[in-house]
Amino acid sequence: MPPMFIVKGKTPKSLFAFSQDEGPSNSIWTYQAKAWMENVLAVKWFRDIFLKWRGLERPQILIMDQDHRHEVLDLLMLAREERIVILGCSKGQKLLWPPYKALQHSMFAIHVERPKLYGV
Repeated sequence: MPPMFIVKGKTPKSLFAFSQDEGPSNSIWTYQAKAWMENVLAVKWFRDIFLKWRGLERPQILIMDQDHRHEVLDLLMLAREERIVILGCSKGQKLLWPPYKALQHSMFAIHVERPKLYGV
């Protein structure tokens, strides 16, 4: 699944400073004033990357943290239509996975005490 890069900027011109051609293929490049994820970008990522690259088997699970920028009504409704179950953990709970170790061993452990399910 290709990444979505969010760069700091207020106009499309902010993307010119980056060698987008040298990034991973099929990546999406966008901008935001503070280079943060926001509602519109969360939906863009979900629609243009996740849904496009997730495969056809359903239902599927998407594990996300409970950051308010991820709890976007448009994203949740689209997930429900596509039969994607969104599993989120509450604030203070963590998805435990040392990133480098997980990449080396191609596996990670998830600890969620009281999950919230959105979708189907």
